[in-house]
Amino acid sequence: MLFRSVTGGVATPPTVNGSLDDGGWAAIPIGFNFNFFGTNYSSLNVGTNGLVQFGAYNGAALQDFTFSNPLPSPLEPTNIIALCAVDLYLATSGTVKYWVDGIAPNRKFVLDYYQVPGFITNGLHTVQLQLNETTGIFEIHLGQATSTAAKTIGVNNRDRKSTRLNSSHLVIS
Repeated sequence: MLFRSVTGGVATPPTVNGSLDDGGWAAIPIGFNFNFFGTNYSSLNVGTNGLVQFGAYNGAALQDFTFSNPLPSPLEPTNIIALCAVDLYLATSGTVKYWVDGIAPNRKFVLDYYQVPGFITNGLHTVQLQLNETTGIFEIHLGQATSTAAKTIGVNNRDRKSTRLNSSHLVIS
């Protein structure tokens, strides 16, 4: 399954709310159940600013790209993975796509932001999220983040508690 959501400034399907500057897509199918902090999810929400959210769609959370507090924090959006949260601008170029690789029970859901410009053409960003079936391990692979703006890579669970991650849950490369 390959889904290309943004190519050359055109979103297919269109964002649920917002625009290709600050918007998002709801209920993207993962292709299997993924266990995120003890809860299984079969879909996720994707934001244009480098955020993924599990559970009910929250457009305000998906549009967020600035975090005043280190993650995890009770003051920041809940149930999210920040791949590379920064003000991105997909209206002119860059690609966001997802697919599922492998065979059950060892599949990977892959979400790929490729050469997405920052707002006002501030640098380029290439980052990939991989969710591993069965294990609950997720990986963030940052290939490029050349904007001068501050970026956040991290996670905040649904309870917004200080849950520690260890290498069995998170891989960043």
